[in-house]
Amino acid sequence: QAFGEGARHFESHAALAAALMADLSAVDAARPSPENGQSPIPVPRSPRVLVKGSRGSAMDKIVTALLKRGEDTPHVA
Repeated sequence: QAFGEGARHFESHAALAAALMADLSAVDAARPSPENGQSPIPVPRSPRVLVKGSRGSAMDKIVTALLKRGEDTPHVA
């Protein structure tokens, strides 16, 4: 059901949102920072997420979940 190497298919919006949150949290955890005991070096840019889908696919639910995460996650200046 998914196309291409590394592609994944999700049965629900909730499953997709949970997978995105886990993936983004893994990226955050891998970043060097004083909090995780690594020396502070220039931080790479944050990942970009493109959400594409018709209105009927209700991808606004995914956008809402991502925006909520953005409000709850500290930002690197």
